[in-house]
Amino acid sequence: MIIPFRADDIFQNAEIHRKYSFDLKGMMEERYPGKKVLITSGARRALYLALEQYHKDHSSSLSVKIQTTSDNFYISSCVTKTIEIKNKWHRDVAEPEDVLVANHEFGYPDNRLLEENTDAEYLIEDCAFAFNSKFSNNSRCGSIGKYALMSFSKFFPVQIGGCLISGQELHNDEDAEMIRYVENVVGYYFSKIEEWTEVRKARKEYFNQVFTQLGCSPFYENYNGSVPGVYLFRLPKGVDKQKLKEFYWERGIQCSAFYGQEAFFLPLNQFTTTSHIDFFGDIFQSYRSQADE
Repeated sequence: MIIPFRADDIFQNAEIHRKYSFDLKGMMEERYPGKKVLITSGARRALYLALEQYHKDHSSSLSVKIQTTSDNFYISSCVTKTIEIKNKWHRDVAEPEDVLVANHEFGYPDNRLLEENTDAEYLIEDCAFAFNSKFSNNSRCGSIGKYALMSFSKFFPVQIGGCLISGQELHNDEDAEMIRYVENVVGYYFSKIEEWTEVRKARKEYFNQVFTQLGCSPFYENYNGSVPGVYLFRLPKGVDKQKLKEFYWERGIQCSAFYGQEAFFLPLNQFTTTSHIDFFGDIFQSYRSQADE
């Protein structure tokens, strides 16, 4: 699985929710001094609420510019469909009236946001995959924009949960018991953040060792502040990424082509082991062998 949630976590998390209580809002606000945090069912809900706040200042629908770290056109439909509920989006040159949704792609920070011409007042940082990732100046992703959204399920072993970071207290009318579940489960795992961060970075290095030997190369180089949410890599010339995707899925591996680039991504989280990575490499080698026959 791309996300670190496993079947056994359903029962583990239910037990945690029964036994423990955590102030996740307060814990997140300690990470973002001066900001207010609203716990939600996920990043999609957080994005919707941020756009709704902008609507209060505009009588018409918003023009939303989507920007990703690589400027590749690949973007989750969860983002575009949420924007399309009431607004229009584009990938062209930004206009002064645009709201910018900047996606820290798979945990790799878009360091362009550090530039002086960034208009933070009209910036939503999409940190769905960037929990604990940092910019090149060591500040946290999510600390620049007027709004930032997080997806807890991309980092923690929980099936739901996210938050909206902003400069004001906001309201979320989602089910209160569900929100308490997210608060208690994610709060319980908070002490594991740095440990799991280091595991992810180490697994990325092992991925590099295995896949460079297979003729691949990492898509992003020298992103020291990133906490990867997947292993994103460039394919050797001649590899059909769609057929490769089907080959992995037939063997039960969640993955995808990075459309718009000759690139691909595989699961990378704190529960990905070196044995898993060796297996992913074996499948890739098997595909190449069969494709060459």
